[in-house]
Amino acid sequence: MAKGDISWLDPIFIALDRDTNDEKALRRQIVRKLKTGLEDQGYSPKGLLKGVYVIRITGSFMIAYDKCDSPVLYIGRGQAFWRVAMHIKRWAKDVRNFGHDCGLEFRFMLPARRNRPDYFKNVEADLIKMFVKKNGDLPFYNKCRERSFEGKIPYSVNQERMFRRNLGVGQGRRFRWAIKPTPGNRDYTTYWTSSSD
Repeated sequence: MAKGDISWLDPIFIALDRDTNDEKALRRQIVRKLKTGLEDQGYSPKGLLKGVYVIRITGSFMIAYDKCDSPVLYIGRGQAFWRVAMHIKRWAKDVRNFGHDCGLEFRFMLPARRNRPDYFKNVEADLIKMFVKKNGDLPFYNKCRERSFEGKIPYSVNQERMFRRNLGVGQGRRFRWAIKPTPGNRDYTTYWTSSSD
């Protein structure tokens, strides 16, 4: 974990089971692996109430955004574990069908600054703003920016570097493809909605 007023947990990688068509079983499997991944690092779901998270796709491809391609699917905050579980309920099966080697990577962070109870909201808003500036679109499953919390906090050079590292492709990664849905894909509207911020 990085030191400072933003603590980063180690990424949690989850392969998506392709052998089951049972959505509830898939969700239970992902939530169980997430909980285990957090507990292995000394955290419980309750410890992430003011957390921020980045959900990324893993595999041989990433998402083709307007300006720059990225593996980021969603940036969120608050009650991180339960909100992630809610996202999984809504779209884990869809992500599983993106491609044969598709998985998910969860990157959690815990921002805390004295006398700033909404700091985690600022961090999420600034991550989304940074993503939009670089990629030209919102992350795939985000619907809006959090403009009322953007740009209110100064960050150190190291914090900004960590933000870029967690939003970017990553060192040594070689994706083979950048994809986007076609009109026949049920995620087509989601993709173009996130693009029109």
